[in-house]
Amino acid sequence: MEGEYTYMFTVGHQLYGVSGPFGLTNGINKQDKIGLVKFTEEELTPELISSIPLPDITVSPVHIAHQVVLKDNIVHVIGEAESIKEKFLTNLMMWNVDNGQLALERLATSTDLKFSSFYTHQNALKNDELYWFNDRAELKRTNLKTFKTDLIQSYNVDVTEELYYSARFLKNNDIHMVVNDTTWGNSFDKDGTKMRILKTSLNHPQDYTEFPIKDGKRLSRLFSKESLTPTHNSFAVNPKLAE
Repeated sequence: MEGEYTYMFTVGHQLYGVSGPFGLTNGINKQDKIGLVKFTEEELTPELISSIPLPDITVSPVHIAHQVVLKDNIVHVIGEAESIKEKFLTNLMMWNVDNGQLALERLATSTDLKFSSFYTHQNALKNDELYWFNDRAELKRTNLKTFKTDLIQSYNVDVTEELYYSARFLKNNDIHMVVNDTTWGNSFDKDGTKMRILKTSLNHPQDYTEFPIKDGKRLSRLFSKESLTPTHNSFAVNPKLAE
């Protein structure tokens, strides 16, 4: 698979990639440009659909949602693609998978923290309303026709410069969040690693239940290396919760 890509996604069984803004001689990666690439045939040969200048040459749109959402041949991506007055903006990036056209809608100003986490999913699309979590673990809702964005609910997640939560939208409208309340530097506290699962739903997002994860000392041993973070390695899609 030739080329360098900032992220990849699938539409049905078709694999796409977004090329990184590097000036390479492969015809895919071009300086200060991002391209939409389609991978074809069994060999996954990259086929460049379009190449577009970066919205902001100082910001590569790498900080994106862990999933992308497809509606009417438009792939919707929540992420940061530009900086205005030294603030990264949370944008809605929209790729047309037929012609590669990229459109951007500014949704909000992000925090000035040194990391970003955004979560959405195909299960979070309800008619024209797309639900997503921002870097403060707040549930947002964006209308894909008007781009009006509302805050739906916050979930008592303390923001630090560590990776602190992950979220999963389930088919039955449930939402599960894995929250790490322990920074790397405190992994060997008396109680060990502090983690919990939050459970809510798209039907009643204001209501949520917390389930603490026990045996934090065992977790602290498991995640004692900085390369292993509990939130990124805990895909609690449908956990069996203790009584």
